[in-house]
Amino acid sequence: MRTASAQSARHKIGKRRCSYSLGEGQRLLHLHFDFIVSAATSSGLWRDHEDIVEAIAARDADAAENAAHEHTMLFQRRFLDFMQQNLTAQMRIS
Repeated sequence: MRTASAQSARHKIGKRRCSYSLGEGQRLLHLHFDFIVSAATSSGLWRDHEDIVEAIAARDADAAENAAHEHTMLFQRRFLDFMQQNLTAQMRIS
């Protein structure tokens, strides 16, 4: 009985931590997507998704894999651009 209670308590704590982490990740993704949609780099924003879908529809596994890799790298570059922006540079502190 004591073991079941301990496992239940750990499960609840783990669940809360996981929920918090997911919430933080969702918040960052939301901010990131706002950034890329409003940025100059947003032209052709969904073309990489179309490339992946077209390769899958054509049953071209290598092309799908390459397109997915390019998509991942583009996402990483855009996310790093978002994280490196200085949102306080234009603020005056008086």
